[in-house]
Amino acid sequence: MIVVRDKSGGFVVNIFDEAHTHPMTSPKRLHLLKSNCRLTKAQRSLWEQLYMVNIPTHQQFDILGVQAGGFQYIGCTQQDLYNLERDKRKETKGHDGEMLHDYFLLEQEKNSGFFFTIKADFENRITHCFWADAISRQSYKFYGDVIIFDTTYQTNRYSLIFAPLMGINNHGQTIVFGAAFLSDETTASFVWLLKEFLNAMPGGPPKMIITDQDPAMEKAISEILPDTFHRYCSWHILRKFSEKLDAIKFRDHYDEFRNCIYSSENAEEFDFKWKSVLAKSGLSGHKWLQSIYEIRFRWVSAYMNHIFSAGMASSQRAESAHSFFKDYISHKNSLVDFMVQFSRGLLHKRHEELISDHIDINEKPRFKCPIKMESKWLLFIHGSTITYFKISCGRATVTILRSQRRMKLIVYLRLCVRIMRMEEPESLYQYILKRWTKSARSEVVMDKIDMEITVRKSLLEKRGLLFQQYSHVIDSVVLSEEESQLFRETMDSLIEKIRPLLANNSSEGVEPCAKTSSTHQFDFREPNEVKTKGRAKRIKRGKEKTNGKRNSTDRHCHGCGKDGQTHDKRNCPMLINQSADVDTNENLSEDDIDTDSYSSQDD
Repeated sequence: MIVVRDKSGGFVVNIFDEAHTHPMTSPKRLHLLKSNCRLTKAQRSLWEQLYMVNIPTHQQFDILGVQAGGFQYIGCTQQDLYNLERDKRKETKGHDGEMLHDYFLLEQEKNSGFFFTIKADFENRITHCFWADAISRQSYKFYGDVIIFDTTYQTNRYSLIFAPLMGINNHGQTIVFGAAFLSDETTASFVWLLKEFLNAMPGGPPKMIITDQDPAMEKAISEILPDTFHRYCSWHILRKFSEKLDAIKFRDHYDEFRNCIYSSENAEEFDFKWKSVLAKSGLSGHKWLQSIYEIRFRWVSAYMNHIFSAGMASSQRAESAHSFFKDYISHKNSLVDFMVQFSRGLLHKRHEELISDHIDINEKPRFKCPIKMESKWLLFIHGSTITYFKISCGRATVTILRSQRRMKLIVYLRLCVRIMRMEEPESLYQYILKRWTKSARSEVVMDKIDMEITVRKSLLEKRGLLFQQYSHVIDSVVLSEEESQLFRETMDSLIEKIRPLLANNSSEGVEPCAKTSSTHQFDFREPNEVKTKGRAKRIKRGKEKTNGKRNSTDRHCHGCGKDGQTHDKRNCPMLINQSADVDTNENLSEDDIDTDSYSSQDD
């Protein structure tokens, strides 16, 4: 169709051809036309669920293709899904901080035991935040004697540092007490976090905290947790052996150092073995080895047998937990997306704990000997292992130190009973910490203001339970008009009976608005992107230190191929001479002359 303007200023159809001027698209290619690219409501709902659980886009497309019976029947292309994700991110841009605050308030509305606090800068951009739900706070009361603190990176689009505080439960499983976002790793930030952590957790400070050798973290712990033993992670120190020792020394003597650290039963044995390895390896004057020896009471287990550590010598549990949560979270996540994914991961962790509880209640351990005492003990403490055990009774004292092989508990019990000759082994129960027993979580937990911390069902959860309970009845009767009529009559009768109760309780049953622990009463802005030490360059090792790869700043002239530190393509003597030769030849055309432009890339 051709339309032209006439003399009066209007438009007139000059040519119109009814026939198609292009071949028709086949049904299998309809989704490739932009005008036909669309998702049904059901497909859009499924896509949002897949997006929420961090399913990669290409896998989302595969799932939609299986559901539709083929990619050509989805109704869109894979690129359209990428565009949907882009639009989804645009929706939260500029509102992420406000949405995170609303998310925390909603969690508090569901359960008043949820604790959070947010810190913002002068522009009201979020710089720090800390949160812990009721279950985490309860867990700290029972298992908060030893905590692990380690930071991780690349967990959100702003590069905020993710800092969970974790521990170990009565099943030996890693649990989360609370978590935070930090904009930096300064002493001030760690001080803020530890203060908020203690403010949220019931009970006092932990007996031990395990971290890496971070100076800022060490200062904060000494200030906020002066009575808590600060233990350095032995795993992080052992990793540095390959960096601090030359390749030959590391190859020949690392196993001896490792054996000295982990197999020594007491301080005297460690000192003897350590000095022997130094003398044998010729490393007696090594400064780094000397520096870690001077702080051996902070990381060598033989020096800390008198301090309860729940069998942990390093923060490898934290590293393992970081790896677990990274299956759920991504560096592309907004803050709200992160919270949704983190909560999913936390649910999986707690389901593992539920499985272990179920096994303890419904299954019996396998006994080594047919003695009555053994069955009582193993049923009492889950058949766990103990790495440090000390009891005193009357004339005898039994001390069993940490062993690399971790002897089973029954061996300890037999040895103790044999030495003490006790007629009533049940009296040994008092020497087992309650945190290792089945009744570890039996007591009521109170917060700082003597309010019970409980996981109560909110109105939304109660409504959901009622809906689930009776929705299947509606699904059943809807198929029959007679049954539907009976159901309506029954419900009408029920409503008439409860109407007076509803009138009397109209103002009851509503949970009070939870008090926010945030120090700001206005909308929060999303944080600025921060740079962390997690983005630092990789440390070079071995031959890479001596030989290395060619420095990226080393330049070579693109004209002559020689060292470009003194000249480049613009002032290359060879090119200048060639240009001069070209200028003297009047017969050459412009097309024959090298007229490459010198861009910044050539520089």
